[in-house]
Amino acid sequence: AASAPDRRWSTIRLLTGRGPTGPEQSHEPPPSPPAPRAAAAADPDMGSAWGITKVSADKAWAKQKGSKSIVVAVIDTGVDYTHKDLAFNIWRNPHRSVNGINTLGDTISGDVVGWDFVHNDNLPFDDNEHGTHCAGVIGAVGNDGVGISGINQRVSIMAVKFLSGEGSGDTATAVKAIDYAVSRGAKVLSNSWG
Repeated sequence: AASAPDRRWSTIRLLTGRGPTGPEQSHEPPPSPPAPRAAAAADPDMGSAWGITKVSADKAWAKQKGSKSIVVAVIDTGVDYTHKDLAFNIWRNPHRSVNGINTLGDTISGDVVGWDFVHNDNLPFDDNEHGTHCAGVIGAVGNDGVGISGINQRVSIMAVKFLSGEGSGDTATAVKAIDYAVSRGAKVLSNSWG
């Protein structure tokens, strides 16, 4: 298995065609995935998602499956925004070409799917898998023939990384991450920090 930094650079190379020794990394967004299509085997691993029935999400889906207009920030170790069961539900910053200023006065621009406060860049890729797990519980795409479904089959997941691959971070950076998420329109914050 590749180490966390190797996985991070593999993703950067995949998305930008550049690596650690190449030119400045691009701030172009990862490719937008196609809309999911219902498949014969709706979500083949739903049997392992015990929480779905525990919170009666399967019953709620009869009335509402979620909405892409709801932005949930996963403030954690990042999110694998290329994951096949998450990619469609990853938030896209509608104002990415405009410089944004969070409430602390820090200028952040080029943020497409979120922000990485550990590496101070626009590639909040998960090098621990915890944030990706949380994102999947919240909003893995449902009824697409892949993996499981999150509680919300349709949602916009904003990736905000403030914890390192080892799971460590500090309070000041956590506050910056929260301020960032709120400034970008997140209405729900997932903070699974222990």
